[in-house]
Amino acid sequence: GSAQESFQTFYLQYNPSSQKISYDGHSSSTSFHGLSLGYSYATPLGGIPLYLEFGGAAQWFFKSKDGAKANLVSVKIPVNLLYSFAVSDVVKIQPYAGVYGRVNIVGKTKEDGADKSWDWFSDGDAKRFQLGLNGGVRVSFNDYVFLGAGYYYDLMKIQEHTHFEGFDLTLGLVF
Repeated sequence: GSAQESFQTFYLQYNPSSQKISYDGHSSSTSFHGLSLGYSYATPLGGIPLYLEFGGAAQWFFKSKDGAKANLVSVKIPVNLLYSFAVSDVVKIQPYAGVYGRVNIVGKTKEDGADKSWDWFSDGDAKRFQLGLNGGVRVSFNDYVFLGAGYYYDLMKIQEHTHFEGFDLTLGLVF
């Protein structure tokens, strides 16, 4: 498509992430795996190949170690500025940056051998909403498929002294 056309994407992401805890000068980190399935819509802004892109993704973060399994299911709503420049007839480089909101739906931890899981929200003080920043770059091939790598960082804590941050590795289809 030309620089002035809106476009949509469906994408699958792998999100290697860390749950970072910082308190009283000490910090620790727990690794989570994440999978996201998302959709976005990009509309051009003016006469240059700059786009406003927004959408949503279902996300599942999980880990199984240290004698426990943890799961977080959420919906992420990113709003990004994306710049698209062609490096050939086939390839476009698309750096992006923006903000996101994440609504947490289910958060549970279950100790191995335990009868009942611990709910992050009703049993703990976890927050249902985070706001964060993300950015990265995509490489689009024939305006059909793209690969991307990015980073995200929660500005709002999910629990006191605790936030998530990590990477977004993306495979997507453009239409």
